[in-house]
Amino acid sequence: MGSYNVGMAKPSQEDIEAAESLCQALNAIDERNRWGIDTIADCPSFDQLVENDEFNPDDHEHLGALYNKLMTLMGNQPSFHNRVISGMCHVILYEKNQFIDPDADTIQFHPRFGEMADDLERETAAARYWNKRYHEVVAERDAALSTKNCI
Repeated sequence: MGSYNVGMAKPSQEDIEAAESLCQALNAIDERNRWGIDTIADCPSFDQLVENDEFNPDDHEHLGALYNKLMTLMGNQPSFHNRVISGMCHVILYEKNQFIDPDADTIQFHPRFGEMADDLERETAAARYWNKRYHEVVAERDAALSTKNCI
């Protein structure tokens, strides 16, 4: 059956460390959100801002809009970043869990999934054969019994 290519490069250790740092920064914002600290007033909508302008990290209005966007995301779905980022980095990519092929350069299912699919296909074919054979034997027996009863 083979492996399935999801088509994205596997993250390096440096990528994972950067993702962990991002989680820490988002956790700091999420912590403020849990205590009911408000967003920054008088900031434009981040979505509208980046639609019309390029994000400018030197512009305090842009930074306020970004902060407000993050606060809104955290308020709507607290700790989502931990589930998504940590789930990928520390569960899906964790070699001992054998979700991802350790020898591939891209994100591909571990070869064991292909082997499992092949095994399932063989077992399904065998089950179909024996199910069909069972029904043939039952039909033969029923036919024989009905012939005996007619004589």
